[in-house]
Amino acid sequence: MSLPIISIVGTGGIGKTTLARLVFNEVKVDAHFDKRIWVCFSDPVDEIRVAKAILESFRDVVPAVAAFDTLLRHIEKSVKGKKFLLVLDDVWSGNPTKWEELVSTLKFGSPESRILVTTRKEDVAKMMRTTSMILLGKLPDNDCWSLFSQIAFSGRTTEECQKLTDIGRMIADKCNGLPLAAKTSGSLLSLKTTMEQWKTVLDSEIWKVEDVEKGLLPPLVISYFDLPSIVRRCFSYCAIFPKGYEINKDHLIKLWMAQGYLKTPQKHKEVETSEVP
Repeated sequence: MSLPIISIVGTGGIGKTTLARLVFNEVKVDAHFDKRIWVCFSDPVDEIRVAKAILESFRDVVPAVAAFDTLLRHIEKSVKGKKFLLVLDDVWSGNPTKWEELVSTLKFGSPESRILVTTRKEDVAKMMRTTSMILLGKLPDNDCWSLFSQIAFSGRTTEECQKLTDIGRMIADKCNGLPLAAKTSGSLLSLKTTMEQWKTVLDSEIWKVEDVEKGLLPPLVISYFDLPSIVRRCFSYCAIFPKGYEINKDHLIKLWMAQGYLKTPQKHKEVETSEVP
């Protein structure tokens, strides 16, 4: 008997992961399953990493093995009879054979177990033999404007809001109905106080970028280049970590300091930089 596989499908920034998180963190869901597992995928897919991440959720110590088949045998023993929810977030691609092998192993869990997938591609959802597909559409114009304006106009007077409404609607239209784009643009503009600053964002050439995620990319790029140069360097440095990596804040700050990104008082500099692992 196959485990039910539910796929949430939609373009980047539409809210797939947010929806999956709401399900994952729901109190009733937590109470229903023996184990909840969240795995963030990489592109290209690293099946070994995925298998180890699943196994880590059931065991404190993962066997020091690198063979996919061996890991599957360990997973089979760990899931046997267990009622689990497995979330596979942001799946871009996958090896159908490897996927079939993993699912066959997961079948040893309770029949009440569920697999929830988020992906931008319907063909990926079909490859994973989805039993129920949820297609997320873009926000209607009014909803996109409502989300954008709540953030962009937060803390402003009625007079300020009226003054910026027309240009704000034009910027919201460029968000293409994507919640993340609306939130990002709204957050950026919440810090802009003049009409000229808003117009600079509206007239940015970045909006003309032709990209698959056209509505999402420009707000992110504009927000990035609006950051102070030192903050941009710190932000870019995070690209050294693999997707889905849980970054320790204190460790990251020390790494920034070791790179000379953060200025510290001279008397503390030697101690602080020497603590970097």
